[in-house]
Amino acid sequence: GSMRQWRLAPNNIQRCSVAFFFNYLVSGLIGPFMSPLLLAQGFSHGQVSLIVAGSNVCCTIMPLVAGRIAENYQQTRRVVAAASVLMLLASVCLWLVVSFRERHPHSSPLLFVGCFLALSLCRAPLGSLLDSVAMQVSRSRPGSYGRIRMCGSLAFAVAASAAGYTLGDGHLRRFFPALCLLAALTTVMAHVLPEERRDRPRQASDRAGFWRSLRRPFWFFIAATMLHWCAFSPYQYGFSLYLQEQAFSSRVTGALWSLAVLAEVVCFALCPLVLRTIRPYHALGLAFAASGVRWMLLGTAPALPTIVVAQLLHGPGFALYISAALQILSSTAGGRFSSSFQGLYATMVSGLAACVGTLVAGFVHSRAPFHTVLAWMAPLELVALLVLWVGHRAAVVDSSLPKLSTGQG
Repeated sequence: GSMRQWRLAPNNIQRCSVAFFFNYLVSGLIGPFMSPLLLAQGFSHGQVSLIVAGSNVCCTIMPLVAGRIAENYQQTRRVVAAASVLMLLASVCLWLVVSFRERHPHSSPLLFVGCFLALSLCRAPLGSLLDSVAMQVSRSRPGSYGRIRMCGSLAFAVAASAAGYTLGDGHLRRFFPALCLLAALTTVMAHVLPEERRDRPRQASDRAGFWRSLRRPFWFFIAATMLHWCAFSPYQYGFSLYLQEQAFSSRVTGALWSLAVLAEVVCFALCPLVLRTIRPYHALGLAFAASGVRWMLLGTAPALPTIVVAQLLHGPGFALYISAALQILSSTAGGRFSSSFQGLYATMVSGLAACVGTLVAGFVHSRAPFHTVLAWMAPLELVALLVLWVGHRAAVVDSSLPKLSTGQG
């Protein structure tokens, strides 16, 4: 199979940046307020963790499926556009169901849960597909990719701050029209993505070649990142609940989420320099270490100054992790099967690992304060570091590494 080509245009990076911006506006609205929203619908902490875990199961299914479809038929932009349209329809259905439940408070919550999971199912492939497009358009250059990803991070910060200010305590019903508006904008902006130039259709041997290209160092890398994301997913599920336990308002909650993302933006700007100085595996280890310190701070000293420091550590813990991980994925793919590698990575990490981490967090949180959950995540980062070191050694000594790096099946 030949390397996928993209139409050469001077504004491809700008077009990717616009698509990232609007997609992450939706993430910035959903991420910080998903758990409080579910609690406001009458679900318990244990039920919230199950629903969020169900959302992560959607991330286990869809990214790899969508990535393989986009790869085999060379229709990445159309797959992104279709997922965006379905996300908009699911958002509208969710708003209608919530309006119905307000008029009939004793109605079954199953319809709400179904619409929420449908929304998650439609959103699930967008992140990995957009990352695949961005890495292709940027030719895997950390600086170019970082500029694209920074637009997404800025959008997340803007949405989280605006939502924290606009929703306010007791006004979460405003969430649903805002979600529909942002989903509609994302659907429109999905069509500005660069158009992929179609090569000859994929042959069966090309499709089988992806699975043959998965070598031992890759699976060590996946195992390490899964452990890291198991430790990270409780933060996504419960950081807003953690702040509620500390009696912070919705505005402070939105501001603290935004502070973390602003630190992420700064680190994305610095990542090209870091990745020119040290190898991606070493950068990944630094990201794991920063996250371990972060969970220890949040878990052992839940006070505002400590929380601020911990949120600043989100910069290296997330931005450096994403940049280094995508560099490793890009070198592993070697220009072939990019969407499939991104999809498999998202399935295993953002899907399976996040599901396990969320379920564990919900189980512990039903019996202890949330800072206890975060305290237990620090040792998990140490295990991730150990697996990463073993995987790096395997990559150095494995005789198949040159074949893996050039993407030969």
